[in-house]
Amino acid sequence: MAACCETLEGVHIAERDHNGDVMLAWSYPGSDAALDAHVLRRCAPELERDAAGLAAALKHEGVGAVGSLFWTRFQAHWVYVLPFAVGGQNPALPQVAAFAVVLQSKQFDPEKHAAICGEMAKAYASAGTPLKVLEGYLSIMTLSSFGGFSEDRFAAEDAKRGAAPIGWLIELFGVEVVLLWTALLLKKRVLVYSNKLPELQRCLRVLPALVWHRDNWNILRPYVCASHEEDLDELQGVFCAGVTEPLDSRQDLWDLYVDLPALTITVADGARKDFTMTSVHKDVAGALISTYADGDGSNAAIIDMLAGKTRDVIAKLEMLAEAEEDGLLTGAALHGQLSNPVLAHYIYACMYTYMHTYILTTAHTHTHTHTHTHTRTNLRRRWPISSSAPHLQNAWQRMQWGETPTRSPSRRTWARTRQRSLRMGCPMPVRARARGAAGAMGRGMTKSRLNEVRGLED
Repeated sequence: MAACCETLEGVHIAERDHNGDVMLAWSYPGSDAALDAHVLRRCAPELERDAAGLAAALKHEGVGAVGSLFWTRFQAHWVYVLPFAVGGQNPALPQVAAFAVVLQSKQFDPEKHAAICGEMAKAYASAGTPLKVLEGYLSIMTLSSFGGFSEDRFAAEDAKRGAAPIGWLIELFGVEVVLLWTALLLKKRVLVYSNKLPELQRCLRVLPALVWHRDNWNILRPYVCASHEEDLDELQGVFCAGVTEPLDSRQDLWDLYVDLPALTITVADGARKDFTMTSVHKDVAGALISTYADGDGSNAAIIDMLAGKTRDVIAKLEMLAEAEEDGLLTGAALHGQLSNPVLAHYIYACMYTYMHTYILTTAHTHTHTHTHTHTRTNLRRRWPISSSAPHLQNAWQRMQWGETPTRSPSRRTWARTRQRSLRMGCPMPVRARARGAAGAMGRGMTKSRLNEVRGLED
């Protein structure tokens, strides 16, 4: 578990006065213009809603009421925001209608940071000075506790496995949840819309758990302001983003669009081929429904089942590679082994998803005035690419540009790279054995295993 002294990076206070003006009133240890703008764009509507909605109820209150935490992502940092509606009889903050405590952190853990923000918000509302907030921040950084908060009550794993209600998604969408699993597995762009921010963020934090083996919550863009082009410009690469304004017409921004109020999932026209249902999807959808119905709806059983199905897809991919005489798996080879073209396309898309683990050897051939590109995957000779193996990165770069490595990694290099990979938590798969003269029926590929490969199409 990462300590707060290693993850917390700053604390800020945003205020809304009785005239409706919102400003960033205080920061420690500092801030910059880009972060200030990011925070204020999200705090302004939330503080306005709390100040207007709770003004009558808190008219005679001495301190105020804590709102609901929401979280967002700025560059490579998590930003947690907890609004607080100030009581009408609060002598410490007579000019403030509402304020928000904002925490900047490296760690994804909404529950832990909600507890920290809550203690700081109560301290600021009672004293009316940011010195109490600074005192709490320094106490957490040094002692890992402040007021009713104690860090040892929170486990980092709970923020990912325990708090993501996958069963809730199954209740909402039924078998269509398999579309979300497919989108995450193939690293597609997912955009989720809801006019209720708590519901939106509850849905978003579930999605990375569908591909648990990646353990990557950094793909989340939890709160994107759709009316600001600067926010939309940040939607690059692979992401799961949330918006509170409908963007169903902007198919250039997403591959899969989830509308929570309407309970619909829409596939973009340009991505329909990747979402065509196959026997694999039907199997996963049935397993999702049955696992949720048979169990207690806990995340653990569903996550374990999905992890097993994902491993099965990768295992089938390796078996298809073993069926090739030279151990090279190409798009043409997949279509030759699988008579179902939709299934062949899906398996080929899965193969490209794992470029961070397997080397995809790209060979370029040139003829006169035209350039023909032929892409193939070498599953016989592969290793993970990481910063701890720069000599292998260079080999990958040479192959990307059409150059052929002079030799394969030696046994000693292979062993060292495997040890590094295990330390990094990325175990290397075993190398597929080379095919003999017997081709697919050679050493390591029995007739029963070949029939199991063919069974993908059933």
